[in-house]
Amino acid sequence: LAELVAVACWYLWWERRQISRNIQVQSPERSAIAIKVLSSNFRSATVPNARVRKERWAPPTGDRVKTNVDASFDPDFLRGTTGAVIRDKKGKFIAACNARLDMVQDVLSAEALALKHGLLARRSWPAGVAVRHCRWWISVAG
Repeated sequence: LAELVAVACWYLWWERRQISRNIQVQSPERSAIAIKVLSSNFRSATVPNARVRKERWAPPTGDRVKTNVDASFDPDFLRGTTGAVIRDKKGKFIAACNARLDMVQDVLSAEALALKHGLLARRSWPAGVAVRHCRWWISVAG
């Protein structure tokens, strides 16, 4: 609870500072969500005996190439960007692309568009099959 109160105080101070500079701030609902997320991240980062997990790029098998995609999303302006990198099994760069998203509804839509852009870039490479690698998976409970 102490972390939540501390984060809420800081966040409200920061938003008040933004308002004093005539910078638009989020709705109270979005601010509440941001405070909860920041507080949760803080608690997760301060777990005793936490280990840093090293994540390394895993090459594709055989003659395949690997397409890695990612996206960013700005909820304040409903904009984002996407990027994709295509590499062979040795990690050698083959191609890359990026795109600006002038209007995107949410982070999941931005990620979907990143995948689309990566697959479109992948079509220009003749050999192998595209393999997508993504750290984020969506689970829908039925």
